[in-house]
Amino acid sequence: MTNEEYQAEVLCVTKSIVETIKDYRRGEIAAPDVNHVKKWAAQFSPECSLSFLKEIDYTLGKTFLTRDNVVKFLANLVKNPDLTGGDHLTYWSRANILKIQIHGHSQIEMYGVFAECLMRELGLDIEDCGQEGGDYIYLDDVMFSGTRVRKDFEQFVDQIPKKSKIQIIVAVCHSAADYYLRTTIFPRLDGSSIFKIWSVVIFENRKYYKNTSDVLWPYDTLFANEEVANYITTNSLDFAPRSNFGSVGDHSLFSSPDGRVLLESEFLKAGVKILSQMDNVKGFQRPLGQGFFGLGFGSMIVTYRNCPNNAPLALWWGDPDATSGALNWYPLLPRKTYSCFENIFGAIDFGNDW
Repeated sequence: MTNEEYQAEVLCVTKSIVETIKDYRRGEIAAPDVNHVKKWAAQFSPECSLSFLKEIDYTLGKTFLTRDNVVKFLANLVKNPDLTGGDHLTYWSRANILKIQIHGHSQIEMYGVFAECLMRELGLDIEDCGQEGGDYIYLDDVMFSGTRVRKDFEQFVDQIPKKSKIQIIVAVCHSAADYYLRTTIFPRLDGSSIFKIWSVVIFENRKYYKNTSDVLWPYDTLFANEEVANYITTNSLDFAPRSNFGSVGDHSLFSSPDGRVLLESEFLKAGVKILSQMDNVKGFQRPLGQGFFGLGFGSMIVTYRNCPNNAPLALWWGDPDATSGALNWYPLLPRKTYSCFENIFGAIDFGNDW
């Protein structure tokens, strides 16, 4: 491949990435362009730059949730007979749609989007919903560890009447969160109550199923890298790597086994580099995303609203204007309010701090 051909292919891939993320935090930050993507990608290993960009393009094409994606999911649920029993208007008129999120704004924003769907699909004002005996509806965009939902319900669960039905509606759920909630919230409910999660997809991220996981879960040969090995040893991390090289996950979020390993390798090395610049690394700060296990949560899910701290640090960490120090990393998808305080302390509620 000539240099001209190489540059043309890089341009093509970066344009594709821009098209995928074009609505990210629209109106809040400058719209991404080719130079933005190239500047971010230049921080990774130059010898695999094109391959890395191609894999990012492929994966984000499957994991970036647009507003249209969320609206379609919610609109379909409004008239889902498995949820409503077929009488959609009566069901939603009686439903108690909760606004109990302690931290963050995702539930409030989802409430607003759902209100649009109810009005458009049924002509129903969401403020007119809610009756005794109606189901309890918890809305959010994505559920990662389930910690956020548990904390929200802890203040509310004792107020839920016996024989209630709790419907948790999230566009994307992770399997460990589903398990976590069923072992923390459900046991506190009266035995006659029903607890169900509705989502488009549940991505696998339980340790037992690491070889078919849908998150960044590095393959064992990666640990030959000296910086990564030192990081694991120094921090005494208990991490069980994938042993199945051929896996691209149950939902094929990666283009190929090689592409997945490349993504895991580049994000892990970059994350270790970012952490090495911090003076006081918190226990939940991991290279592949905030969390208290292994090398980090490793989710590649991003929404038009924000990038979760459960995604790899090298995707969202940093200050575009910093020239030195811990924030001297150029982010592809900068999280809201890029102050030093939020970068370092805003992720303490590591469940899904959007």
